[in-house]
Amino acid sequence: MDPLATSHFSNCDLLRDFDARVTRNHTELATLLTRIAEIDERRLYLEEGYPSMRAFLVQRMRLPTENAAYKRLTAARLARKYPGILVALHDGRLHLRGVLTLAPHLTPAIADELVAAALDKTCFELEIMLAQRFPRPDMPERLDALAAPAAPPSPDSLAPGRVETTVPDWLDHEHAESHPAGPAHQLVSERVETPPARMTPLAPQRFGFQFTGDQETHEAYEHVRDLLSHEVPTREMALVFKSVLKLAEAQLMKRRFAATDRPVPSRGSGWPRPLYLTVMVVHGGMCAILVVLGLTLAYHALRRQNARHRAMALWVAPAWIAAAVTGSLLYLLLQLWFGAG
Repeated sequence: MDPLATSHFSNCDLLRDFDARVTRNHTELATLLTRIAEIDERRLYLEEGYPSMRAFLVQRMRLPTENAAYKRLTAARLARKYPGILVALHDGRLHLRGVLTLAPHLTPAIADELVAAALDKTCFELEIMLAQRFPRPDMPERLDALAAPAAPPSPDSLAPGRVETTVPDWLDHEHAESHPAGPAHQLVSERVETPPARMTPLAPQRFGFQFTGDQETHEAYEHVRDLLSHEVPTREMALVFKSVLKLAEAQLMKRRFAATDRPVPSRGSGWPRPLYLTVMVVHGGMCAILVVLGLTLAYHALRRQNARHRAMALWVAPAWIAAAVTGSLLYLLLQLWFGAG
């Protein structure tokens, strides 16, 4: 049977197979990290002819980028140093990105506590937790002009040479303690790229925002900052951003839910309302009475009970006039005060 086929599964079997494979995926990841850590510790990549563990992982695991190798090697080293990470990964209660997010804050004294606090958390929830435990100062206000992205060079234009990369300080310190210095024991490097737009928790109720806008966005920002100069005399980017978001929120609420802080009284309110309700009750009562009187009047006429018919007609005429008058008054109230079409 084709292992990639799925059409033969029933709904229950498909979900059961999915859950089983998710569990195996967590187990395989934890097991793979132990193998990576052991190969790194024994430096078997040198015997296999690779200059670094990073190059070994890229080639042997067929990873698309060195950054992917960096993440797995970093997680493997951390899991070897802090076994609680390995258990959490094996149980599927901590993900690879979570390990990398915890990495700068892990120390032997608080590693178990941090791993326990990170269980079953999404990336954003984990960042919130770390911002509460390790608050960072506000990000500096910056507005930089970026050059247009250059076209990628052709393969013919590439030449061998040394590529400078950067390594996080915490990884440099850790690796320096566990591996001797030398070209055979290169640190795991992470390619420096332009960071994507994101919102980063910095401290309790404090967030850092980062994004890239086009020329039109920049011109609109400068114009809005000038327009808000009376409300934000310091022209701080964060205050301008907050003011614009509040204005946009009010406009969107008004457009979607007709929300307003100055509600207009309804045309159906005020003193005409009790008059309208009173006339409506009287008109409804007269109409109900007319139904009974009209049927009774018709019954006497069919039975040729003329005396009773004439006596009953004396009551029907005033009721009919009252219903006609109140009905006309209701129509005028609807037209003049309540705006009915």
